[in-house]
Amino acid sequence: MVYEDVFDELAAVGVLPLLPWETAEDRAAITMGEEEVEDGGEGGQETQMRVYANHLFLSLLKNLRGKAEAYGKGGMEGGLDCYSAAGRPHLFLMNNSHYMTLTIRGGNGKSSLPPSSSSSSSPGGLRRVPSVSLASVLSEAFMDRLVAVTNESQRKFIAAVWGALAEQTTNEKALGGLEYVKGTQAMTFESGRLVKARFAAFNSAMDEIYTHQKGFSVPDGGLRGRLREEAKMTLLPPYTAFYEKFQGTQFSKKHMDQYLRFPPATVGKMVEELYAG
Repeated sequence: MVYEDVFDELAAVGVLPLLPWETAEDRAAITMGEEEVEDGGEGGQETQMRVYANHLFLSLLKNLRGKAEAYGKGGMEGGLDCYSAAGRPHLFLMNNSHYMTLTIRGGNGKSSLPPSSSSSSSPGGLRRVPSVSLASVLSEAFMDRLVAVTNESQRKFIAAVWGALAEQTTNEKALGGLEYVKGTQAMTFESGRLVKARFAAFNSAMDEIYTHQKGFSVPDGGLRGRLREEAKMTLLPPYTAFYEKFQGTQFSKKHMDQYLRFPPATVGKMVEELYAG
């Protein structure tokens, strides 16, 4: 691949303006010193290549963030439940930033800039540069940021879906003081109504999340496995405590089985079926 025509269009590293989403630390991490640029030799070209590559990938990451925000503004379009709609933009950014990391590091067999046949001059008088791996020209600071974006997006997805579901349906403190019929495990009508409403809300939400998120895709198997484990670790402990506490009480005079139709083990198996696309 011919690079000289690209380098001729680039300003010296010292005067390239910082992009709006690029920090001074980003620039410091990818430059090797202006003297290498000014000498016009291979060192200068390599430095400019790094600046060019980092600008390119920083721009790509910014565009991905913008698309994720657009997903968020779409809200519940497409009939998504509120939990899936809140999590979708984070899933999009998590998938794509992780894919970028794998690509740069060679996990997808696309880790090099296109190779050239030699470093000699081409017929047009332009010097060809040998194949260069993306990992060698992109800074560790950028790679660290990319991994951080993936991890943060995963954390936000888990919080938006499974953390919110647990908080809004199994938080006992919001129920207040529940009352029982004296000498029995039967709840009073009002207390039973509150517990029934919680189970009904969980069952409805779990049905919708399962339906919609079976269609959500996390292509990388390792990332998909971690997401499922985080989902279970976030939801199952509070839900199990809630379920086990009230399954031994009589909070409804009839149809108790309808409210208790999702034992914790069943919920765990449902989560294991998600994100395969």
